Amino acid sequence: MKKTVLTGVAALTLFDIAGAQPALADPAASWDGKYAGVHVGLREGDADFRSSPFAISQGGNPATVPARTGAFDPGGIIGGVQGGINRLVGRNRLIGVEGDFSFGSHSDSLTASNSVVNGDGTSFIVQNASLELGWQATLRGRVGVTQGPWLFFATGGIAFLDSEWRDTYTGTPGTPSPVTPVPASASNRDSEILVGWVAGGGIARQWRGNKSVRVDFLYEDFGDRNVPSGTGQTSRLDISAFKVRFGLNFKLGPGRAN
Repeated sequence: MKKTVLTGVAALTLFDIAGAQPALADPAASWDGKYAGVHVGLREGDADFRSSPFAISQGGNPATVPARTGAFDPGGIIGGVQGGINRLVGRNRLIGVEGDFSFGSHSDSLTASNSVVNGDGTSFIVQNASLELGWQATLRGRVGVTQGPWLFFATGGIAFLDSEWRDTYTGTPGTPSPVTPVPASASNRDSEILVGWVAGGGIARQWRGNKSVRVDFLYEDFGDRNVPSGTGQTSRLDISAFKVRFGLNFKLGPGRAN
């Protein structure tokens, strides 16, 4: 539902802006050539987390911390730059290459609490995990069809994502026993630039000479990654992201479309 609303708002914005402009003298002007521009939009991240049970030792006696599952949903506003080159193939077909870089910093966290029993009594375990998504970049091919001042395109390629994972747990004594349990704690951190695939599409319209406005929609999948958790255990994190962006491009060189 959230993605549908974002997509609808972006599309309506494009049509409102484009419709408010006077008609171009040459609506069939070429989209051929190099361009560069800026964009702003929204990113919605999605990450499924799963871990296995792990053992701890308190007061020389073992205890087992239960497995965890959960989902992170970091998201918010992004902004950045893009550039590329288009080539017309035939009368109204287009192929091209585009690269972009988006700035943003969005995080989400999960907390789990459990009571575990070891040979010395009961301890209360609190676990905190957080995922932060930073900058993103893509390098994509594009194919499209022009219709007068309009361009309808599909795109796909390789995506990059800066991510940071943090996981901590702390054990505190609960029910007293002849030997008081010793509090246990651990902290894990992993920062990594992820590589995945991206696919999507968009709509663009020529606007006032050498400019064009557009809306594009990108889905990026970075697959499963291993993340540290517990006392040296490895858990799994499956990360993807959906982006809706409004962009303004400027033609570099002769011509009027971009």
